[in-house]
Amino acid sequence: MKKISNGWTWLFGGALAAFAAGACGDDTGGSGGGNGEGGSTSSSGSTSDASSSTSASSSAASSTSTGPATCEIEDTAGLPCEVFRIIEANCQVCHNDPQENGAPFPLLTYDDTQAEYGARPIWDRMRDAIEPGAIPGMPFGDNPPGLAEEDLDVLRAWFETCEAGECARAE
Repeated sequence: MKKISNGWTWLFGGALAAFAAGACGDDTGGSGGGNGEGGSTSSSGSTSDASSSTSASSSAASSTSTGPATCEIEDTAGLPCEVFRIIEANCQVCHNDPQENGAPFPLLTYDDTQAEYGARPIWDRMRDAIEPGAIPGMPFGDNPPGLAEEDLDVLRAWFETCEAGECARAE
């Protein structure tokens, strides 16, 4: 596993500085946060706004409840489609390469989520950080309101596969 340096400096220093500066949430337009204006640019260069992310989330959630849906994202970097969609829309604004606003690691690929940061895998840190009331809450600057409940459910289900031994991968 890839090892990333301890994050205590970021957690108590960089995170507070990033929060004071407005961090990721002010202009990202990600799901459930920011001011709802502007858009976010993904690592692939595509731009989405908050309204399209929200409607995509709702339609994707409903299509997966009745059976397997076809992923419309060409390359999910090894992550399950819905997990990638949520991370791309809400996390990669800061957790990119290079990282921005004090983010201590990228979240661009499945392997990024499996790397260790401190003494824990990044997916385990993600599980804690997305929950309402987490400090620092993610998406940064957006908590509250944080992620939509549908997105939280998708990520929580994925984290359960991680706890079982190996995080689910793209099919």
